[in-house]
Amino acid sequence: MVCLWRSLRPIWFVLVVAVLGACGGGGEESAATPQTTPNWQPAAAATPASGNYAYLSSEPGDYIGQGRERLYTASNADISLGAMASTLLVHVRGAQIWSGAFALPASASRLVPGQFVDLQRHPFHDVGQGGLTWSGDGRGCNTVTGWLVVDRVTYTSDTLSSIELRFEQQCEGVGPVLHGKLRWSAADATAIWGPLDAQYGRWQPPQGTTPTSGNYVFLQSEYGD
Repeated sequence: MVCLWRSLRPIWFVLVVAVLGACGGGGEESAATPQTTPNWQPAAAATPASGNYAYLSSEPGDYIGQGRERLYTASNADISLGAMASTLLVHVRGAQIWSGAFALPASASRLVPGQFVDLQRHPFHDVGQGGLTWSGDGRGCNTVTGWLVVDRVTYTSDTLSSIELRFEQQCEGVGPVLHGKLRWSAADATAIWGPLDAQYGRWQPPQGTTPTSGNYVFLQSEYGD
């Protein structure tokens, strides 16, 4: 299937706003008052001692994680994120593709350490309470309950420079859960997964399917997409 739109004026698309930072000064944030004590932690040997990573631990019967344990680092995936005020957006592209969103209560002007409970599915959550969602590999939840712990976060001026967080997500409010931990630092200079870089920008629209001038958007969908 091929779809083509044309316009005489410039076209702007905002797919995901990934503004690194919000209001305030630099340095590490002070901790918020905990609401409860979510105490899940990955086993010591499950995550690397250094470097950026995303770790997922899914209980048997959990729909999203399919009961599996997964670890993504710079050696096997691209881990990217962006902060907009007190919301963090995460994208993991490896053997599977995952997306996450973590929103602190609206009372927070940006990301701060703390424990946040009784969260619902982002972006349909109560903004005064906060929300989260983790989906991917073709699966997502209709409703979500869960918690989020931001263990550490630092800013350089108004730019997010590092964060470490843990979360729990339960689909439809019942049954097994998915746990995850994310550690990210802008200072991590580890090389990105080579084969992934080689795939970027490889696709091109077939010759003759796009105009030679003017603004346009061209979409090509494979059968079954």
